Amino acid sequence: MIAKKSGVSIEAPRPTSRFWSVPGAEGTQREIRIHTLEWPSVATRPLLFLHGGGAHAHWWSHIAPRFADTHRPFALDLRGHGDSDHSPNGYPPDVLAHDVESVIDQLGGSAEVIGASLGGIVALRVASRGRIRRLVVVDSPPEPPANIVENRALLARPKRYPSREEAIRRFRLMPPDNAARPELLRYIAEHSIRPTGDGSWTLKYDTTLFATPAPRPLYEVLSSVVCPVLYVRGEKSELVSEAMANDVVRRLPRARTITIAGAHHHVFLDRPEELVAAAREFLAED
Repeated sequence: MIAKKSGVSIEAPRPTSRFWSVPGAEGTQREIRIHTLEWPSVATRPLLFLHGGGAHAHWWSHIAPRFADTHRPFALDLRGHGDSDHSPNGYPPDVLAHDVESVIDQLGGSAEVIGASLGGIVALRVASRGRIRRLVVVDSPPEPPANIVENRALLARPKRYPSREEAIRRFRLMPPDNAARPELLRYIAEHSIRPTGDGSWTLKYDTTLFATPAPRPLYEVLSSVVCPVLYVRGEKSELVSEAMANDVVRRLPRARTITIAGAHHHVFLDRPEELVAAAREFLAED
């Protein structure tokens, strides 16, 4: 357990690692192993946390345990991220949504979800098919941001570092602006890398993620999302403007939006206490 002065701890208590087999998407026969972390809980309502592009389940280690009194918290590694299998079919959001749906089906057929950035985009696609009871979307742009599209080739380039410590030192968020605690960023970096076998280290995510064409805008699915949605944006986000958040909420049948002061795009790293409070209040509503 790593307790920190903000009151939000990292891996307190430690989660259990588990792999789920999901059927291949788009007519393929190969099964994919999807990795999750589950925190101890006496509650039975599944709460699934979905990370952003290039991230992994451990990004939620300082958040997920805070819901264990009311929910059974899981954080999922999307296909091609963290310790989940890489994909033979690319990484379009519909394929990622297929995997999440399969895990939710194995959890009983429905769940509540908190998804950040790409995780929120995937969750909205899942919600449009009726498997999500309540959904918190955290700074998920409804269309691909120009700065990410422009940098896809750079992000798709494999990176090698001569040592573990150098890989941790060179780790950066995308986009880079943040107000997160240094010890939290180091913890995330430590879980973002793996040895290559030749003495060097690299990032865990499949770099072909960013060779996949940028996802089409979300607008087409929003009217089919019937569950309640809390759409959260960071006050200083460079990916989601206030006007964009209001437009998304206008298109969703049952939604409202809030802005968290002082947060950049990575809201749950910058202002974890505020996000936890807002999400708990929303999930507790009838």
